[in-house]
Amino acid sequence: MLTAFLDACVLYPPDYRDLLLRLAQAGAFQPLWSPDVQREWMQNLLLRRTDLTEEQLEYTRQQMNRAFPHACVNGYEHIVDEVYGLPDQNDRHVVAAAHAGGAEYIVTENIKDFPSEALERFELEALRLEVFLMLLVELDVRSNGVPLTIGKGLATLRRGLRNPDKTQEELIAHWRKRGLHNFAKFALGYRKIW
Repeated sequence: MLTAFLDACVLYPPDYRDLLLRLAQAGAFQPLWSPDVQREWMQNLLLRRTDLTEEQLEYTRQQMNRAFPHACVNGYEHIVDEVYGLPDQNDRHVVAAAHAGGAEYIVTENIKDFPSEALERFELEALRLEVFLMLLVELDVRSNGVPLTIGKGLATLRRGLRNPDKTQEELIAHWRKRGLHNFAKFALGYRKIW
């Protein structure tokens, strides 16, 4: 199974986080993150959403770690100093944790922060969220003939949405609005399986 390290910028938005975790729960990929990344997305969300409390986000963090007990990578600190060539040295912990966890990909919206030359040594590749989602679809189709695993994840996502509920059409429109055009087109074409 493909293993991907999720950067804070794809865990920070609740809709991205929920989509990724539902797909991982369905078996589309093995997610990884680190305590540093969890702190980062939680702090950023608290700064922007004054209606949320630290306790609420801590509960979410605990639920993530409970649902994916092997996802939180620790013990990567000794690798941080080996990471060089990043535009922002504060991102070295992401590469170190991804490598320590055995990830193949770093899923991030900040591709420019993870140049391929800096990742090659660690056999990592940074992918934008939509590129990663379409890779998951491709792998699922190769394995099953149709995207059964992705469909299962999307069905679980849709059933789990409350306050408010969302129809398939609303979810597809939301993904388009968020810039996930190819994924929205895929979801529309395969709406009978989710």
